[in-house]
Amino acid sequence: MGRGSGSARSDTARPRLCARLRHRAARPRLRPRTRPRPQRPRDDTRRRSGARRRGARVHRPRSRRHRDLLLPEGGLRIALPHGHPLWTTTLTVDITAPALSRPHLRTGSGFVSVTGTAATAHLHTGAGSLDLERAEGEAELDTGTGSVRAGRLAGPARLRTGSGSIDVGTVEGEVSAHTGTGMVSVGSLAAGSLEAVTTSGEIRVGVRDGVSPDVDAHSGAGGVRDDLAHDSASRAGAPRVRLRARTGSGRVWITRAA
Repeated sequence: MGRGSGSARSDTARPRLCARLRHRAARPRLRPRTRPRPQRPRDDTRRRSGARRRGARVHRPRSRRHRDLLLPEGGLRIALPHGHPLWTTTLTVDITAPALSRPHLRTGSGFVSVTGTAATAHLHTGAGSLDLERAEGEAELDTGTGSVRAGRLAGPARLRTGSGSIDVGTVEGEVSAHTGTGMVSVGSLAAGSLEAVTTSGEIRVGVRDGVSPDVDAHSGAGGVRDDLAHDSASRAGAPRVRLRARTGSGRVWITRAA
């Protein structure tokens, strides 16, 4: 967990924030360093050889498997041995913290999921999906490849993926959502502003009832459908939101939130 997240686990606090990080991590394949073998007495060597021939089990000391688990200044770091050959496996880390904590999670490859209400959230992965339930303040979700999902964003937020869809339930702050290839979907634009950009994919935005949007939408191939262009709710005096939508290939569809 990131700075200010408190202890890594708090079972007494209610409500609470739960974070799951599933990482295609590396499991150490330990090989002891090359060292000169000590010379054994001649009779000891013969005794061991004879035991092998008779099928007896000969004890060999195993190299110690190293795990480093540190909690520096409220953060969690898991380190693996340095300089050893590695193969991939799946590592799942579950963290429970008080509500309104500030998770700051990063993985090279794997998905990150945070349930509950976060004060701020910073989630990063090189390849994998990101899932955030609620954020009251600043949020940043960034993945190289994979989908991004956020339930409710009440503050400024930046959502990025190189390839994958972006799905947001409710927008109440200043939000930008960019994807290289994939769909951008927002269930309810209730306040603030939204910038939705995709190179190839559809953009769907629902605007909350009683809110009047200022729309700037463009599609290179696919067209723009604005169901609110002549909506009676888009009148003077209604709360206003800003919407900017851009897609190179795909339709832009703006309608009332369900």
